[in-house]
Amino acid sequence: MNDKVEFFESSNALDSLRSSDFDANSAYGEVIDNAIQAKATNINMNFDTVTNRNYSQIRTLAFGDNGIGMDAPTLAKCLKLGWSSRFNDRSGIGRFGVGMVLGAIHECKRIEVYSKKESNDNWLYTYIDLDEIKDKKIEGIPAPVNKTLPHKYANLVDKNHGTLILWSKYDRQKLSAPSMIKYANEYIGRTFRKFIWDGVTINLDNVEVKAHDPLYLTTAKTAFPNDPPAREYEPFTIEWPIQDSSLHAEYGERGEIKIRMTHLPEELRPYRGVGGHEPSIIRRINEDQQGISILREGREVFFGMVPYWSLVKIIGQSRDNTWRFEPIDRFWGLEISFGAEFDNAFEVKNIKRGARPEPELLQTIKKLISPSRKQANKNTQAVWAEKDIRDAEEKNKKDNDLGRHQGRSKAEKAAAKGVHTKSKYDADKTAEEVANKHFDGVGSQIDEQRRRQYIELHKSQPYTIVDDLAGWRGSTFWEVTMGGDKIMMQYNLAHEFFTELKSLESLISEETDQVKLRQHATNMSVLVDLLLISFAKTQSGFDHDQEVKIEDLIEMMNESWGQTLKSFVKSHKSIENE
Repeated sequence: MNDKVEFFESSNALDSLRSSDFDANSAYGEVIDNAIQAKATNINMNFDTVTNRNYSQIRTLAFGDNGIGMDAPTLAKCLKLGWSSRFNDRSGIGRFGVGMVLGAIHECKRIEVYSKKESNDNWLYTYIDLDEIKDKKIEGIPAPVNKTLPHKYANLVDKNHGTLILWSKYDRQKLSAPSMIKYANEYIGRTFRKFIWDGVTINLDNVEVKAHDPLYLTTAKTAFPNDPPAREYEPFTIEWPIQDSSLHAEYGERGEIKIRMTHLPEELRPYRGVGGHEPSIIRRINEDQQGISILREGREVFFGMVPYWSLVKIIGQSRDNTWRFEPIDRFWGLEISFGAEFDNAFEVKNIKRGARPEPELLQTIKKLISPSRKQANKNTQAVWAEKDIRDAEEKNKKDNDLGRHQGRSKAEKAAAKGVHTKSKYDADKTAEEVANKHFDGVGSQIDEQRRRQYIELHKSQPYTIVDDLAGWRGSTFWEVTMGGDKIMMQYNLAHEFFTELKSLESLISEETDQVKLRQHATNMSVLVDLLLISFAKTQSGFDHDQEVKIEDLIEMMNESWGQTLKSFVKSHKSIENE
């Protein structure tokens, strides 16, 4: 039987290959790789989108460059899976010859390529379309033909030489176009940072992509060129065996893997929780950007948590002494650089998406960086501890200036970090309006200086406690003023509850007898119970069918609660004195 059988069914195989390990960003990266290897110094991406019901769909994605371009024989094969003019060439960032096409069909069904080598050449054109392949309209890659550049995209390439690639029938879009563009910008700026610093310009929808250094060491050509650079630890160099014996003649039997580690300057890690705040988020210091950068020939092939990192036992230590990534680890950076001769040691995929050091190499890296990581985190914690002390001292000073109990600031801070929803009561009021309403009413006896201090404090936090040192006549023990997302509470320190509470605090601070200390602590607990029991008693006094305005309800609640609490505290004192 002499009939030949095709190695695979083209249309079915292509459908299957669309479900590769690519994502959108790694697919875009393959096109940029090709442009860089074609000696392009200017690379442009353009997203042509249409919005439908708040969802922005990509119609065409265009890539243009000023590289050396392709002649007809090269262009004829450039869309062929597995073919590359640089196949298995380890001198650059490409090697396998499947990346660009495989990445493209992962995202879309139609790929068109225009290319030109010399100024006096015509633009040559070819394409593939998965629908046409499936319908047997084309059985191979059409031979290149002369074709004028589409006017819409002509400005993306050099007029004398370069390549234009168009992706259309974009049917694998995972997010709305603005999100795709945002993440592409972040990915390109980090992945190709070394090339940007070396003079390659990459534009995304006519906006220059800024480099992003996860080490925060190089600030040039980044979005924040004036930021202070990170502190760099002494670099490590690991000599490692080259596994592929066929490379020994060119590279030798061993080569070098380089490791750089940095620690962010204090200005970018000044206090605990800074990683979740806007300045850190826009600099990508937040937890979502935490990780290790692995570079192959200067091009990032992995960023994030190295697989199995936390399972790796450091050489010479027990598993109990290994460490996992914690939120604090976002404030140091690690970059691992290797040449293409170490592809096997890093398990590099043919699509340059992902790299994982082999277990023994991973152990070695982890052991080398552990002391620096420990020192970096220790230094970060020390800065935070000093800031915590300064904040506490400042809070105490403010409380002292206001004549407040020093526990008020701690309570306000704890409440602010808890559940915080916008008040429905006077929701349109500003903090200034709420505070003025309060001090024009129940707080009117407070002097002007303390009033201004309280207003400024109220603007800066959701909950503010006002201590009324003079107290006011009446049975209420507090008054509450609400509005927008602010609540102000004024305590009547003349109320029996607060006078008894203050008395217990004084006794506890001065008492040395353990038996009496336990008695005072018990009475403190009794006061808390009476506060809650009196609230429950007050609630029970309202008929469930009763209709009342919220303002009247609050006033009645406070009045009844204060009277009941006053009665309970007096009863407690009389029992204690029997």
